[in-house]
Amino acid sequence: AVGDLVQILLRPNDTLDSKNEHTLGLAGATMGDDSGELAVSVESWILLCKARHDVIGKKAALSVPEEFLARLLLSSGLPRSSLIAMLDRLGKLGESSDIRDDTYRKLLLPSASSEWDLGRIGKQRDVVRKLLGRLSAYFRVVSTNESVSAVFLDWLLKESTSLQENATKTKKKKGKNTQPNPGFTLKDAPKLLRGIKGPFKDEQETKPLEDTLEDDLAFLGESSCEKQPPSTLETKSAINHFLSSDNPQGLDFWLTENALADSPDYSQIAVVLLQCVENNSDKDKWMHDCLLKWIPVLTKYDCTVETMMALFSAPLDTPKIPQNVLSSVLDNCLQSWTSETMHNCTNWIISMDEKLLEKSSVQQLVTLLHASLGYQTLTEQESVKVCRIAILCLEKESGNNGIISERNNLPESLLILLHLSDWGKKHFILVGKMILQRIDQIQSTNGRAILGSAFMRLYLLHPEWASTGAAQVRNVLLKSAEENANFWSSWVSSSDDQFDDLLEALASGDSRVVRAFNDQARKYPLLVLRKSQSFVEMLQGDASPSGKNPSPHKVIGVHTNGPTEASMEGHLVRVNIRDWGYEYTDSIWSGVLEIFNSIHKEVLYTSGQKLGLWTILECVLQLLEVQSNLTTAKSAIKMKTKVSEMMNLYRDVNSPGFNNWLCSLSEGVEVRNILVGCGLLSQQDAIESLKATEK
Repeated sequence: AVGDLVQILLRPNDTLDSKNEHTLGLAGATMGDDSGELAVSVESWILLCKARHDVIGKKAALSVPEEFLARLLLSSGLPRSSLIAMLDRLGKLGESSDIRDDTYRKLLLPSASSEWDLGRIGKQRDVVRKLLGRLSAYFRVVSTNESVSAVFLDWLLKESTSLQENATKTKKKKGKNTQPNPGFTLKDAPKLLRGIKGPFKDEQETKPLEDTLEDDLAFLGESSCEKQPPSTLETKSAINHFLSSDNPQGLDFWLTENALADSPDYSQIAVVLLQCVENNSDKDKWMHDCLLKWIPVLTKYDCTVETMMALFSAPLDTPKIPQNVLSSVLDNCLQSWTSETMHNCTNWIISMDEKLLEKSSVQQLVTLLHASLGYQTLTEQESVKVCRIAILCLEKESGNNGIISERNNLPESLLILLHLSDWGKKHFILVGKMILQRIDQIQSTNGRAILGSAFMRLYLLHPEWASTGAAQVRNVLLKSAEENANFWSSWVSSSDDQFDDLLEALASGDSRVVRAFNDQARKYPLLVLRKSQSFVEMLQGDASPSGKNPSPHKVIGVHTNGPTEASMEGHLVRVNIRDWGYEYTDSIWSGVLEIFNSIHKEVLYTSGQKLGLWTILECVLQLLEVQSNLTTAKSAIKMKTKVSEMMNLYRDVNSPGFNNWLCSLSEGVEVRNILVGCGLLSQQDAIESLKATEK
């Protein structure tokens, strides 16, 4: 018999019979030795029925002993051919038997299931319910146009109903409370079994499965099973009925029923559902929850123009559906939609005319565009449209004085602009040009500020692509740098790693990097000013007292009054005080001044005031003030000369700004007084600057 089975499986062109006489007896056939091992075990039959080749799988299903058919139906991953073949065999088995119930029950008895190699599977009632649940799960995804006997399915449903009723009566007699099963329930079976398409044979050969189940659906309150999806009018009437009667369970069940129809227009049902919820006077939360659940399901494979217009419509003063609900619905849709649906929606947005764009929610459009740009390329014309929508949305983010200070967690509109600019220099120029044009067009201060900060972020990512020779580009960048001076140093920049390496080399005393820094300061002055705080931290660390073995390159000073006497354990000792500024590396401090002096004076002494110039100069002045009281004061003459030159340029380029700096406080002391103490400003000049400030 095993040999015959092998021949059957290896002859794919042979006729497939519903019953192979040559393989009868394989159920109990054992090996020739005394082990008692089955010649073809249950596991082997399962593997054969799961074969990737449909012919082999179907032949195995037709050859498997009847005792194992129910066991194979409990397996997961059965191909369609095997599943249909086994169901047809079981159906015809019941047709040919005068005692159908006994025939089927014999296959499901505990004594029979003990050979299934499943351990303790339970009583016959448990086996019936497991079979019904497994088949229902299969029918969600499997369909067929073949003629299949439905006798076994019909019996299985009736048997499960009967066993459940008997169990319920028994529990009531014993006084136990019945608890609903949280998993698969019997009432789920009819609607799931209807997932199989095509004619199903029963005893009369032509009657479909839906008709054989009609009597069994009475407990669900249904007279018949729908074969065609409802019309738009019927859909609207049904949904309105459930909404007006405040019946969420009924609506959910109705949608489930129609979602499993033969060829329903899911997207059309979604449109009607949205319209009905909009027109309903009550805005109960369960209606919104229904939208969150069903709109993504109904539009997964197709989202019509009507549905998209409802999802992306601009909110009115008194919106019928809250905007936050529509936003949540769209978020759920983006997680559910196929790539083709996403692509179609994106193309529809890009093709929108100006009139339709004005009636749409720009934020909703941007949410979809941001989700789809990761895997969709755009032409130049399409990029212009997407960029325009993102800019319009970004303007509406201009609350909080037009400031977006975070490094991450950026608005989706800004992320779209940054994403487009990463596609190459051509796209970078395109996005930058559109931002600058919009800045010229709008009058809102906050709108101009937020668009300026967006342009600054683009510049930080690709400074080499920006045409800083254009006056408009320079003005927008300088203004944005001043407005975002408190937090722009935390923004992402492609130059951060390079500048951090140069700073590390400079802090180690390598003066050769000063030339590289000078080149960067001339080409990208804003990028150097952006690192002002890092320069200050490096200088302060260099002037801090070092350990017992300071670097030989450091200038180490002693107070002009010499050592100080101190008492230690009753003895007088002489102590040399070492405080901040008593030692420093001249090449580092002079190098920093040289780097900043390389920045164009029109930038350094105007916008640079707010971008780090003051902090750098004040840090240097603190060192010079300390050094003026030490024996190493002469070593700082070169540094004082550079500071004096910078002060003269500062006064010539921006006299009001210079006077404001003199009046500012550094560690609680006016800068003017510190300059006088360091010998960088005469008392007469200090008095004149004070008079000029008062005027």
